[in-house]
Amino acid sequence: MIRLPKTKIHNSIDKIDEYLDVIYQLKNAFVEVDKDVLINLLDSIDFWKSCILELEFEINSVNTIEHELENNNNTEEELIIYKNYYARTNE
Repeated sequence: MIRLPKTKIHNSIDKIDEYLDVIYQLKNAFVEVDKDVLINLLDSIDFWKSCILELEFEINSVNTIEHELENNNNTEEELIIYKNYYARTNE
C-alpha cells in the first residue's frame, strides 16, 4: 500500500494532537515530577517551537497557500483550544 504525503501529514497531526493533549492533561502533576524531567520537557518544547517555525516558513513559502491565506484574512479568526479544554472546564 502506498502512503501519500497527505495521509502521512493527517496521521501525524492526529498523533501530535493526541500526545500533546496527554502532556497538557498532566500539567497539574508537574509539581510531582523530578526537576530533570521538567527541564527535559522544556528543552523539547524549545525544539518543537523551532520545528514549528520552520514548518510555518515552508508552508507559507508555497504560493498557493499564501494566496488562500490572504483571501481568508477577511474572515473571522477563531482561537482553537485543545479539544478537551471545554470538557474539563464544564465538569
